[in-house]
Amino acid sequence: MIKIKCRNCGKEFSIYKYRLNMSKDICCSRKCGAELTTRRNGGTPINVDKIKNSNNFYYLMGLISTDGYIHVGLPKIKHNRKKLSIKRYIRISLARKDKDILYKIKDVIGGNVKDYPNRKTGLNSIGCTVWETSQNDFIDHILKTTNIQYNNKTFNLNVTEWFNGLSPIQKLYYIRGVFDGDGGITIHKNKTLNSIGWNTSIITASLDFINMLINYFKSCNIYTRYKEINKKYHYCYWTKKQFSVEMLDHIYGNISNDDLYINRKYEKYKIIKDNYVKT
Repeated sequence: MIKIKCRNCGKEFSIYKYRLNMSKDICCSRKCGAELTTRRNGGTPINVDKIKNSNNFYYLMGLISTDGYIHVGLPKIKHNRKKLSIKRYIRISLARKDKDILYKIKDVIGGNVKDYPNRKTGLNSIGCTVWETSQNDFIDHILKTTNIQYNNKTFNLNVTEWFNGLSPIQKLYYIRGVFDGDGGITIHKNKTLNSIGWNTSIITASLDFINMLINYFKSCNIYTRYKEINKKYHYCYWTKKQFSVEMLDHIYGNISNDDLYINRKYEKYKIIKDNYVKT
């Protein structure tokens, strides 16, 4: 056994000498190893203890629930030894037009962000932007506290028990993340009448998840309609202007400079708010 310093935190620890031949970047723990890898890739390590009770963490959970991908790989043998390792990461992939939110998540919470070109055309302008983290303590915290399903999450998503235990403000930030992920705002312009119309919606493939959302909006006295599409997708929506504005006011009405949100959808909300005349 010899003593060396961790390449991430500088802490002194003991290892077997043969490990020096395997890698130059030896860290005292998996957590430090993930942080060092994140920094090397241009990212920011996530301080789980600092952010786990913040409102923006619950926004991120809403975005992960809808547009996130949780990968837990199969165990594999390293260096012909019996010790097993599992490759895990969380990714959020959005269109390039919404990349502002991913860079803000990196600044506020941590992680790494990369831009990818369109696969068919190779054009960066119509590609996607991906936020990613492989930090084990962050992934463990999400899996243990929310019990979110990473296997076939699209159809099996069910976080009702965890969601019901949140405070009202935490629920609000989570719902904002959900709407920024799977929600939509459509604005219709009527040139003849020189006016606009709009409707808002959230679509998901999980019946348990849509029922949780509908019950939440009902508890907030926001009238919500529901329909099933092709016996596969579930859709809650607001077509009447009054109900649509009430829902958007609830989600975006009290945003501060430190809050996370997709700017494109927030700008649409402001257009609707400026053109809404209460009857």
